[in-house]
Amino acid sequence: GALLKKLAITAVYVTHDQQEAMALGDRIAVMEQGRIAQIDTPQAIYQRPATRFVADFVGAINCVETDARGEPRQFCRPEDILLADDSRYARHGYIVGNTFLGAVQRLQIDIGLAAPIQVERHAREAWHAGQRVTWTLAPRAALDFTGY
Repeated sequence: GALLKKLAITAVYVTHDQQEAMALGDRIAVMEQGRIAQIDTPQAIYQRPATRFVADFVGAINCVETDARGEPRQFCRPEDILLADDSRYARHGYIVGNTFLGAVQRLQIDIGLAAPIQVERHAREAWHAGQRVTWTLAPRAALDFTGY
């Protein structure tokens, strides 16, 4: 990335590694079935994905709300869920799993939908399977896309 900037040249780099694309790209094009689903900055691709496919392709997403038919209605990223071990938040759930990832841990929380949501927390925090929790979305955290 630094060499390309220093030389002031344009390069097209094709990769399936999303983290590599985010680190190297000024602009990223996400392809879906041979068509461009979205082309934008790495930040926009991650924070404002155009479709559910793009959102899922560049990171983990959670369905946190469904409509009356059970169809997914609201999505967010694992790091955008605020979690408490008391009654601070209105939404409830319980931890069904915990994966240690080094600096962070990824909690799986059953909130009563078809699949548990994933919540990213600092690895030094003490959370355990079976623990009841309350949660909410961070402000402006809901992913707003119209795909699917």
